Amino acid sequence: MVVRNRHGRTRLATARPASDLHKRPALRLLRAPLGVGSAGSRLRPFAGPFNSLRVRGRMKAGAVEAHSTYTFRRNRIEGAWSLRSFTRRPRSASVLFPSTGGAKAAIWAVLRGGTVVRLVAERPVQGVVGFWVQSEKSGYAVVPVDRVKGATASIVQPKPQASAPEPGPTLSMRLTGRLRKKHTVRFSARIAIARDIDAAKRAIFSPPANVNGAE
Repeated sequence: MVVRNRHGRTRLATARPASDLHKRPALRLLRAPLGVGSAGSRLRPFAGPFNSLRVRGRMKAGAVEAHSTYTFRRNRIEGAWSLRSFTRRPRSASVLFPSTGGAKAAIWAVLRGGTVVRLVAERPVQGVVGFWVQSEKSGYAVVPVDRVKGATASIVQPKPQASAPEPGPTLSMRLTGRLRKKHTVRFSARIAIARDIDAAKRAIFSPPANVNGAE
């Protein structure tokens, strides 16, 4: 999630480079297999089967506070974001979904009925069932769940950097152009690996189902 002021300058970003980890609080482990740690303990690396793993991050900057929660399951990730502003100054909020592969990557909108259109300009999220974020060798589907009225989708093209030397377009879900003071904005989405558009449609139109056993 990224929050910008009226001049377009970033005031808050929930995902930062690994080199910045010492500057912000660690993720909190909220749910994990028995023996890993109690709910709310600090995140610790581990390996092994699990049914559900949930982590939460918190960031506060520029009079805005954001929470990001991710639940990892066998065949998807459930992401939930909330944002609260403590200033009357204009702030916009967007959630970003990146791709990789340069010109070989693209963002596609899947409409009701299964029609697929390439996202090249800003459009309302209303009427879109889900998105396919296509990278050079794979991709993933994004299915909005807890939608924000008036949200729009557009393309952002990042500059090359050390961790992403050949970035593709980024799907930007603009939740609001003006945060209201002490008003919380919430958004959630399902994310699933989709190597092609057919796999993306299956992930978008099929209801999520938890499978017993290791996920």
